[in-house]
Amino acid sequence: MREVSSEDCKRLQLNILINVAKFCDEHNIKYSLAYGTLIGAIRHKGFIPWDDDIDIIMMRNDYDRFVSLYHDSSFQLVDGNHHANHLHVRVADMSTLIVFQHSEIKRKFYNGGVWVDVFPIDNVPQSEKDYRSFMKQVRFLCHLQKCGELSFKTIWKGNLISRILRAFLYLIVKPLVRPIGVLSGKMMLKYNGNHSEKVANVSLWYLKYPSFNSSQMDETIDVEFEDHQFKAIKNYDEFLRGIYGDYMTPPPPEDRIPRHDYIAYWR
Repeated sequence: MREVSSEDCKRLQLNILINVAKFCDEHNIKYSLAYGTLIGAIRHKGFIPWDDDIDIIMMRNDYDRFVSLYHDSSFQLVDGNHHANHLHVRVADMSTLIVFQHSEIKRKFYNGGVWVDVFPIDNVPQSEKDYRSFMKQVRFLCHLQKCGELSFKTIWKGNLISRILRAFLYLIVKPLVRPIGVLSGKMMLKYNGNHSEKVANVSLWYLKYPSFNSSQMDETIDVEFEDHQFKAIKNYDEFLRGIYGDYMTPPPPEDRIPRHDYIAYWR
């Protein structure tokens, strides 16, 4: 298989984003660039030079409509809801194949190609204390689920006691991976429909991002990203500072590395 260059990966991701944005506009689905993609739009007018992905967010109602309606001959919606690290969907270019390099889980080959992440935003408890407690429950379920997805190489790491414990957990949890995944998905919806004004990306349970006011998702503006215009939450500064602090100052050179551990190949 021929490897996809980093520049081609970015080109493919941008094409997916253009397609998704057009679809959302046509179907009145509200979305926003998010996280490193949003920083890239504000700080670089495009990709952060060392970044390797594109993220967008949608409120749950818009997200559900997108998942139910989206269809395209060139790209495929990949549902990761039954895997602990992917409680969201991805839009993937199926002309490519992803191979993880050092994954702790079995799935060395990802069921999809170069992708754009689409994350749901859900209501969460109003108080910070209750929010932290809620997220601990989500993390427990996801960590438990992950035990049933471990690769043999990961199980066999460390000393004998560690190996025995991992193997024991793996054998117990393995038959329950899918039910736990379903339960995790339901857990994300627990506070939707409540009167809480706080929302969060619960699917990113492993990053411990803070909750934010739902009103931040109400209005969007156009921002430039790689010579195209896309939607972003109007109050992006408060959103980004809540997660990253001073996001306009780039990290030191030693930290300017891609976050994902995979290689993309042409099929």
